[in-house]
Amino acid sequence: MSRLPDLIRDSRLRTEFRDSLTIHSYLEIDEIGSRFSREEYWKTERFLGRGGFGQVQLERCITTGAKQDSLRVVKVMNKLLDSSGSLDVNRELEAIAKFSNDRYKRWFVKSFGWFEDLTSIFITMEYCCYGDLHHYLKRKRSVPAGEAQQLAYQLLEGLDQMHQNDFAHRDLKPGNILIKSIPPKEKWWIVLADFGISKRADESNGPTTAIKGTVTFMAPELLGYLDQRPKSIADFKAADMWALGEIIFQMLTGETTFQNPRELMTYCIGQREFPSHQLPVTADGREFITCLMMVLPQDRMTTTQCIQHCWMKSLHIEEEFVTLNLKQSSPLVSEISWNELASAQWSSLSESLSDLEHKFTQKTAQWKPARPLHPDSSSVRQTQIESISGSPSIQYYSSTTQDSLILADMVLVHTLKGHSDGVCAVVLSPGGKRMAFTSDETVRLWDTRSRGHLQTLKGHSDTVWALAFSPDSKRLASASKDKTVRLWDAKSGEHMQTLKGHSSSVWAVAFSPDGKRLASASWDQTVRVWDTRSGKHMQTLKRHWQHVWDIAFSPDGKWLACATDNTVRLWDARSGEYVQTLKGHSSSVWAVAFSPDSKRLASASSDYTVRLWDARSGEHVQTLKGHSDRVWAVAFSLDSKRLASASTDKTVRLWDARSGEHVQTLEGHLKRVQAVAFSQDSKRLASASDDKTVRLWDARSGEHVQTLEGHLKRVQAVAFSQDSKRLASVSGDMTVRLWEDVVEKC
Repeated sequence: MSRLPDLIRDSRLRTEFRDSLTIHSYLEIDEIGSRFSREEYWKTERFLGRGGFGQVQLERCITTGAKQDSLRVVKVMNKLLDSSGSLDVNRELEAIAKFSNDRYKRWFVKSFGWFEDLTSIFITMEYCCYGDLHHYLKRKRSVPAGEAQQLAYQLLEGLDQMHQNDFAHRDLKPGNILIKSIPPKEKWWIVLADFGISKRADESNGPTTAIKGTVTFMAPELLGYLDQRPKSIADFKAADMWALGEIIFQMLTGETTFQNPRELMTYCIGQREFPSHQLPVTADGREFITCLMMVLPQDRMTTTQCIQHCWMKSLHIEEEFVTLNLKQSSPLVSEISWNELASAQWSSLSESLSDLEHKFTQKTAQWKPARPLHPDSSSVRQTQIESISGSPSIQYYSSTTQDSLILADMVLVHTLKGHSDGVCAVVLSPGGKRMAFTSDETVRLWDTRSRGHLQTLKGHSDTVWALAFSPDSKRLASASKDKTVRLWDAKSGEHMQTLKGHSSSVWAVAFSPDGKRLASASWDQTVRVWDTRSGKHMQTLKRHWQHVWDIAFSPDGKWLACATDNTVRLWDARSGEYVQTLKGHSSSVWAVAFSPDSKRLASASSDYTVRLWDARSGEHVQTLKGHSDRVWAVAFSLDSKRLASASTDKTVRLWDARSGEHVQTLEGHLKRVQAVAFSQDSKRLASASDDKTVRLWDARSGEHVQTLEGHLKRVQAVAFSQDSKRLASVSGDMTVRLWEDVVEKC
C-alpha cells in the first residue's frame, strides 16, 4: 500500500494472529486516569460470500465483556491485485473511516477499523443480519411504491452526504446497500457500504481508462455510449445519480430499465423513449426517476435538486430520533449462495435482529390507499380470535334529528389476529352475514354474527390485493399479484373458477349490479370483463395508457368507469365498447365512485381536487377544491345526497353531491386519511387514517361522534355491514377489528 493518510492510519487496529484467533489490543484510560490495556479475541464463525475483490466472513467475539459488538463482518481483500487494486483499498479505507463517524451513522455502515497480514487487508464492519437489498429484491422481486419512495429518500440522503464531502460512490447498486431494519417489525433503515472504487475530488481528475462498477447500474458515459467520458468529480457524481435511478426503477418493477445494450443504445441516440410507463407511481415519481436517468450527465438532477423535488417532499419526513444502540447479537443463520457480483457482497441473512433501539419515524407516502406497505409474505400463521374481556371507554354522542335520537357507541367485540402481514382488504357481504379479508395469498371468511372462522380460501400463489362479494352474496372474487382472479362460493368456500389472461398484477375487482359480469383491473393497463357463471372472458378494455387504479360499475348497470393516469375512461358495461375519456385532472386519478342513483360520478386525484361528472353524458359538472394535499378516496352516501373525500391533508370533506357545494371539513385525524365509508342508513361516516384510528362522524351534521382506537399501525380500510350495526377495520398491524353498536336507537 502507498503511504496512508492520517484518517486511515488512525483506524488501524493493533492485531496479533494466534492459531485460529484474531486478537486486537487497545490502550485505554478510565475515568480517574488509570491506564490499562484490553484485548479482544475474535473467531471466524462462517464464510458468507466471495466477490471480485475478496471474500466476506462472519466473526464472533469470544472475550467476555467485550466493548465491541459480539458479531462483526470482516471483508478480506487480497493484496496481490494489480496496481489499481491498491488504490481501491486506500479509497475504501478512507471513505469508510470518514463515514464511520457517529455523525454519519444514519446513512453508512459502520466500521470498527482495519488490520492486515502479509497477503490480505481485513476491514471490519457492523453485522446487518437482514443482508443487502440485492438479495431482498431477489426474493421479493419488487417493493411497494410507498416503500420504494422511502428507500429512495434514504439512499438520496446518504448519496448527498458523499457528494457534499466530494466523494462519488461509483459502484452504487442493491448489493452495496445493507438493511438494518425492515417492516413489519421496524421501519425501513438502509445504509450504504462498499466504497472500494469511490473517487474523491482531491484525487487525479483525469479521464477513467477502465470500466469499473457493475454494468447494469453504470451510466451510458461509463459504458462508452456517449462521446464524453468522466473527467471531473462532478461527472462521477452524475453517474451515481443514474445508478440511483436504476435502483429505484428495479425496486418498483422488479425489472431492469433497459433489458439489453441495444435498448440502452437506442435510448441514448433518441430512438426510444424512457420507459416511465412501467413505473407504478404518480406522475411526480415518474418525472423524478426520468430526470435521474437523462442521457447527458449534465441534464441529470443533483442530490440537492432531488431532495427539493416534489416526489421527495411529498414524504413529509418527520425527524424523531432517539439514542442509537447498535448492538447486534442475532443468532446465526444458514449460509447463502453468492453470484457474479462485481465486488464482495454482504450476507443475506434472515434471522431476526436483536434489539435495535433506533427509531426512525417518517410519514409514508403511498401510491394507492388501503394497500399494505409490505405486500409479499412467505409464511402464513393460523388465524386466531382474541376475545376482548373489557370494552374500551364509550363516548356517547346524541344528535337530535327529525327521525330519532342516535346513540353512536361502537365497541370492539373481536380482534382477528395472527396474520403474516398487514391486512390489505376487507369486504362485508351485502347481507352482512359474511366478512372476507386478506393479508397474504389466502382469503379468510368469517361469520359476523357468530364471529367464527368459516373457511381459509387457498389457491393464489401470491398476495391478494382486492376482494368483492357479488350482489346476491353467493360469490366472492379475489384479485391477486399472481395475475389471476379467483371466484369462490361465498357460503362453502369452494373454489369455482380461476380467471386467467392478465399479464401483470390484478389490482381491483368489481361485480356488475346484476352479478352477471365481473371486471378486473390490472397493472398491464387493461380491464377485463368476465362472465361470472362460466368464468369466460368477454372483453378486454385496452384504451388505458397507464395502470388502472380503480374501477366502478354504475348502479344502473350501464357504465363502467376506470381510473387511470390523469383521466377517467367510461365504457359501456354491457357491450364493452369505449364511450369517452373524462379529462380535466392534472395528476393521477386514484379512485372513482358512482352515486347510488347513477346520476353522478366522482373522481379523486393527486391534484388535490375531486371532480363531479354527469354519469350519463360524461359532462364535467364541478371541480371540488379545498383539500391542500392529495385526495385518496371518495364515497357517496346511500341516499346520494352527500359525498365524502379523504386526503393526505389529514381531513375529510363533506360535499353536497348534487351541487358540489362544500358542506363541512371534518378535522381531528393526526395523519393522512386513507379511506372513508358511509353506513348503509347514510347517518354515519367512518374514516380510516395513518394515525392508527377510525373516526365516526354524523354524516348529516359532520360532528365527531366517536374515535375507535386500538390498532397499532395505520388503518387502511373500513366497511359497514348492511344493517349499519357492524364496522370492520383493517390495519398494517396484521389485524382485523370488528366493532358493533351496543345501543342503536333510543
